[in-house]
Amino acid sequence: MASVAEQLSMLALYTTKIHWDDLRGRHLPDSGERPYTISKVYILMESRELARRLEGTGVDVIAVHPGIANSTWFLKSDPRYLFAWLVDRTRALLGDWVGVGQSVETGAISTIYASIAPELTGITSSIESYGIWDSICRSLFGGRLRYYGPSYLMLRLLQNWNNTGRCYPLTPWVYNKAACKRLFEGTQELIKEVEMELAQPNKGFTRVQGTASNGMARSA
Repeated sequence: MASVAEQLSMLALYTTKIHWDDLRGRHLPDSGERPYTISKVYILMESRELARRLEGTGVDVIAVHPGIANSTWFLKSDPRYLFAWLVDRTRALLGDWVGVGQSVETGAISTIYASIAPELTGITSSIESYGIWDSICRSLFGGRLRYYGPSYLMLRLLQNWNNTGRCYPLTPWVYNKAACKRLFEGTQELIKEVEMELAQPNKGFTRVQGTASNGMARSA
């Protein structure tokens, strides 16, 4: 769910400020890198708050990071942005046979792992802490912060391994309990607002296209 943006610290670069009065993102000029990385921060924050609310229910909320996969995503990327430009130039020089990241099959590993791995049962829904880091995060920051995916060294881009590693966010917003709660409640209000708009057939509704990360909840 966190995507490569988290691994490259792009999240911290683009999310020094959250526009609480515009969670819908109307102020954003396009659907490029900035809204993309902001969306990753929001998903991590929402996952943390939802996990907190579901503690003791038997329902785990697990954030996953699928990483870069050699799918058709690059065909939809805008070369005006640095990473998309680098991919475009690499393919232009070396040909379409050059893979970008891992295969789509291995890209699905982190999601599948979070869905069915028995050792993750109760990982966020349990009242008890899971290990020392979980205990520290709950004590200092008031919630569970881990997500699962490739390691910070991103070695799997070369060897497709460790897609189920335990990761902790780099962006400070995810460690802010009050901000996560505020975002969650603000999102609930935003959903109601959009539902009301959709219920009015004569009212225009703007859809913003973009890539989505993987977030999931599962029941024990």
